[in-house]
Amino acid sequence: MTQYSLKNKKYLIISIFILISVWQIVAVIVDNGLLLPSFFTVLLDIYKIILTDNFIILILSSILRCLESFIFSLVIAIILAIISYFNKFIYNFLYVIIVFLKAIPTMAFIVLVLIWTSKDFAPIIIGVVISFPIFYDVVLNSLLEIDKNLLQMFRIYRVETKDKIITLIIPVIAIAIKKVINSTLSLIFKVVISGEVYAQPEYGIGSIIQFEKMQLNTSKIIAWMIIITVIVCFFDLIIDKVSKKNTGE
Repeated sequence: MTQYSLKNKKYLIISIFILISVWQIVAVIVDNGLLLPSFFTVLLDIYKIILTDNFIILILSSILRCLESFIFSLVIAIILAIISYFNKFIYNFLYVIIVFLKAIPTMAFIVLVLIWTSKDFAPIIIGVVISFPIFYDVVLNSLLEIDKNLLQMFRIYRVETKDKIITLIIPVIAIAIKKVINSTLSLIFKVVISGEVYAQPEYGIGSIIQFEKMQLNTSKIIAWMIIITVIVCFFDLIIDKVSKKNTGE
């Protein structure tokens, strides 16, 4: 049974309704807009945010940083994973770096990157650093799992390296990346926004969230969280549509 076969629109709508109802009931009981604003207050703030002049610029700035991080990370991971597959020294050299990148706290690295780079470039680097180990491991493991008999057949028939890459390695990598692209792209988007909160670029969702935090405007912070969720769902929808189109579903 696949994840998609478990999805049911009716149950999703009911779940959302239950969550909103619980939220509203708790907000009424708490009766403190600073701690937990009501659903309708947040809904009104979402409407106000969408109508602001710089809304589109804020959204596009963060999405652009996310896509830049995604592309840089993916390209670097694919290149280095292929090199590691063919070279043991490179594999062991990168192994140390990958372990370090996985272990280092995200917030600590954000602070370090802000010291090294500009406020506009820092969120992009943070997105790359967080997602690179994921793509690298996925690509490298997909190459290591290639059928040995198939590789032996390529050797017997003396298939050129170029043809081997085109007919075997690239399709294997594409299938592997397809499995993690949704979750990784969502992660990159969240990490980039976290970087914006600290870096404070002129335009970015993270910058405006930090501003609302300074104003103690809980309602608008939650409003932006919901907007971010909608954007991530939009990403997932596009990727699913493209994937189904490529597979002919």
